[in-house]
Amino acid sequence: MSIAVARGPQADQLEADPAWASKWTDLVRSCAFATPFLHTDFLAAWRGIDRAERALAYELDGSGALLGAFPIVKAGDRWCGWGAGYALRHGWLARPLLGSYFAERAALALHRQLPDAVIHLDDLPDDAPVDWTSRRRASGRVVRMESTEAPRIELDGDEMARPLDKRANSAQLKALEKLGRIQREDGLDDDAWSKVFDWWDGHAVATSRPVRYTPERRRLVREVAPLTVVSALYLTPKKKGAARELVSAIVGYPYGAHFDLECIAEAPDFEQWSAAYLHWLMLEPELYARGVRHVGAMDMPAWVGWLGAPQGRAHVRLLGPAARRLRHDAADRLVGLGKWALGRLER
Repeated sequence: MSIAVARGPQADQLEADPAWASKWTDLVRSCAFATPFLHTDFLAAWRGIDRAERALAYELDGSGALLGAFPIVKAGDRWCGWGAGYALRHGWLARPLLGSYFAERAALALHRQLPDAVIHLDDLPDDAPVDWTSRRRASGRVVRMESTEAPRIELDGDEMARPLDKRANSAQLKALEKLGRIQREDGLDDDAWSKVFDWWDGHAVATSRPVRYTPERRRLVREVAPLTVVSALYLTPKKKGAARELVSAIVGYPYGAHFDLECIAEAPDFEQWSAAYLHWLMLEPELYARGVRHVGAMDMPAWVGWLGAPQGRAHVRLLGPAARRLRHDAADRLVGLGKWALGRLER
């Protein structure tokens, strides 16, 4: 079968078809590098707040089953992966053994359909194949791959029980427990969700980072909560009759051996006890027990990055017209030359 491209109303019509949704779900389940950000529930929530033009390269087998899907959406003067800025990862879907083969042909089909388009897929899943971006492949004439670094935490089963026993961590936990009983629970109520979003944005402003939780993002994160792990840390004061307080919250997306953090937030009154850090140490063993081994911590508070190490994140660029690709390649060569020259000077 050949690659088909649906755009605008045609793509919307496919998304609205229950039979298509069933095919999409089967494809997500069979794709080794699928993420929650291409799950039908996430896409439905995202579609409710972002009605930008969509396009989709896809392929069906002889029985009508989906072999692969490469979805993009208009975002200003370029295109990006479905989920746009609300998804922590962009990507495509393909049946086993077809990931690279399908992506290469889909990229070329999209380039033929949208020859002037610039398409960005940011933060590909760690397991996604990228060999199809090689200059030696047919798609190499229109595709470029870039890499940036972001913290990734590796979970080690041998160390899961140790961190809270360390002297500094144990002292912080005991100091917190002097105020009342500490309890971790799953889920947040309406009032707690609002607090978490406000804490995150307040901390972002205080540390010169952009505000994240617009009304639209707040709505989406709450709607897709069934796809996430939502962990809350509460303190019940020793004082009789005092209401328990939300101390910290952690929200993230689990898939396979991976877990991408959406947010870690703590009540300002409890920052001196590093409440969010202690909360994370409590949650780690539970994530490990459910099979998580790698935690993506992009755009998290600085202390989260200290728990891991920088890892490369792949980004794919379809650069449209030849002139744009030539400028991109020339800039890359200049950067490479500058790094070489700097290295020579430092010797």
